[in-house]
Amino acid sequence: HMAQTPNLDLTKQANGALNWDTPLNANFDKIDAALPIPLTIAKGGTGAVTAAAARISLGIATTSVISVKDHGAAGDGITDDTAAFQAAATAANTAKYASVFVPGGVYYLAGVVTFTVPAPGGLVFSGAGRGVSVLKSVGGIVINLADQGDGAVTGNAVAVSGLTFAARTTTTATALAISGGLASPQRTTPGAIIENNDFRAWDRTGGLEYWYKGLTVTKNITARIHNNTMDMINGLYGIHLFGTGTNGPVNVTISHNDLYYTAAAGRALIAAEDAVEGLHVEGNTLIGSALALKWNTPATTGLPALWYQNNYSDGVNGIDIDGVAEIQITGNHFDFGNLAGTNYAIRIRNAFHATIPARDPDRGMIDNNVIHDNSGPVATNYGVEIDEGNHIIVGPGNIYTAIQTADVLLGANSINCTVYWTKPAVTSG
Repeated sequence: HMAQTPNLDLTKQANGALNWDTPLNANFDKIDAALPIPLTIAKGGTGAVTAAAARISLGIATTSVISVKDHGAAGDGITDDTAAFQAAATAANTAKYASVFVPGGVYYLAGVVTFTVPAPGGLVFSGAGRGVSVLKSVGGIVINLADQGDGAVTGNAVAVSGLTFAARTTTTATALAISGGLASPQRTTPGAIIENNDFRAWDRTGGLEYWYKGLTVTKNITARIHNNTMDMINGLYGIHLFGTGTNGPVNVTISHNDLYYTAAAGRALIAAEDAVEGLHVEGNTLIGSALALKWNTPATTGLPALWYQNNYSDGVNGIDIDGVAEIQITGNHFDFGNLAGTNYAIRIRNAFHATIPARDPDRGMIDNNVIHDNSGPVATNYGVEIDEGNHIIVGPGNIYTAIQTADVLLGANSINCTVYWTKPAVTSG
């Protein structure tokens, strides 16, 4: 069945792999195409293989299409399919540019499955859709992109889509861990695209199973994290970006995700730490955590910038930012202060201050946000708390409702800041 008539360019090789290079010359039972996504090819009753979306819309050219079914995966939710997935991963590693497809089913993975993407190389790891291709996993998926070193010309990349990562564990496992990529200064090359996935517990009753972290991205890599759902239950972080020294993710976009959490102290739906540069968080729903966003980047790691726009959060606190050289926090809705104690919607520390290099003035803007205190009279709460800031504008477009203590708190180490507010409720250090 052809929904459209695309130019298919496929060859079935002797080893069963599919190649894009020459015209189709093998017998297939079914070809479905509804471009640009998805393109599914069912082969001989052994399962589905895909030349998926990622090749067309994600810009990763793959030469081999590999189905986990062709490597012995049962997908019955009972049989341990770890070895079959690892065999598919090994085949993808050998092919360098490969698409690994997970047909509909429930795949029990008792161990960790590891992909290694060579340099140069590319990997598409995709399923038939969230809730359709379910990984009932104990140890999670690890994808390592080989670091090519400074000055590399060609890139390597990974795209992950259409999967449900269901935790069958109560340990410190991560559902999807992506590491590596190009070293500076080549990090503007797209490195990882993670979209249209679910991260949740297999058994959601009582919080007995959970992912400790949903997604981690580390080392020199750019990332686009889009339209995923995370129900972390008892986890630590939903999305964790981190590096070491000056070696960390850069130009990361986190957009239009739904993230849900428990509210235990110290937990965050999004965490960025150690050498993260350039983070754009937009259009997300962030519910039920101690923090919607936690940022802790040492000032010596460069000039990190944060754009936090058009998000909705409801939790104990909103965002806690420590060590950012440029801040744009606009158009968000913060509901915060669900517990007793000292809470805040926005807290800024070490912004343009102390060891952070001087920047142009007025590079920090907090404006057009709705900030609502849910706690009642039991807490000491601030809408915006700036402990150490230089050239930050708290604009006139912010709306503060039911703030218990002060709309804005300026610490003694904040300088050159401009604050607009609608009522005389500013406490100054």
